[in-house]
Amino acid sequence: IDACGPRTKALVICNPNNPTGTILNRTDLTALASSLNGRETLLILDEAYAEYVEDPKFASGIDLFDQLGNVVMMRTFSKIYGLAALRVGYAIAPKPVVETYLKVRKVFEVNSIAQNAALAALSETAYIQEVREKTLAERERMHNALRDMGIHVQPTQTNFLILDFQNAKTVYENLLMEGIIVRLGDDLGFPGHLRVTVGLPEENDRFLQSLGKVLKRIAGR
Repeated sequence: IDACGPRTKALVICNPNNPTGTILNRTDLTALASSLNGRETLLILDEAYAEYVEDPKFASGIDLFDQLGNVVMMRTFSKIYGLAALRVGYAIAPKPVVETYLKVRKVFEVNSIAQNAALAALSETAYIQEVREKTLAERERMHNALRDMGIHVQPTQTNFLILDFQNAKTVYENLLMEGIIVRLGDDLGFPGHLRVTVGLPEENDRFLQSLGKVLKRIAGR
């Protein structure tokens, strides 16, 4: 809030956050939105990972939309819906914001194939719930397995885990040798960490086995 000056028109927050996996809770989010509303500053919430949240303290932008007039909520179909290649998402915004956007939007936006795929995905509520439950179960299983290996894992409300390694780059390079691709924290402004996406059970098993092999190899040097 202190960083927002008189020229600040908008504040963008990723909630849940990438790469930390943490959330801004309901109390803090409401206080932030209220403060920005008094300054006539728009609060834009990127909720790409919201479907994976279990914490009851989480509040979506849609919860604040009716209370305050300065909140924009953005969602994507690239995560839990698995439509990343289609580059499709949506926003819920105050009417003045929408009217302004319509004046400057590109001539060619989301194509009809992507739009129809998104509509079809929205209708598959049972399947999305199943994906969510399986992802959360695998997230917990991986978290416990990594903890048992002596690795510090950051608590997360997303579909990825942040692993704490002093020798993160060495582990990253050795995982590549095993055919395992993870994200190096240096690329995310989070040095000393690796970001690992929760996959299918067999993919997670391969990762855990490969990681164990890599750590033994590094320790034996």
